[in-house]
Amino acid sequence: DKHTALLPKLVFSAYPNPFSGELNITYSLPEDKVVSITVTNLLGQTIATPESNRSKNAGTHRLTLQSYTWSEGIYFITFNAGNEIIQKKVVLIR
Repeated sequence: DKHTALLPKLVFSAYPNPFSGELNITYSLPEDKVVSITVTNLLGQTIATPESNRSKNAGTHRLTLQSYTWSEGIYFITFNAGNEIIQKKVVLIR
């Protein structure tokens, strides 16, 4: 559908990657949406839920995750906004 190209895009990033202590998450919403962010490990276990079904205004949002109690390895950050899902793979190094 060529009309969707004109709409502002949902943007989600996690940095630095790899990371060792703090992981910064930034996301931009083109409109008000209900947002969930979940961090899972390779076994699919939920490690953190920095946002859980929170109503967020359009615009840019930032948060920082503290990973000091997490094990070294690969994690998946799943960003769910409305009916859109974006997943990022991040690597924790010690």
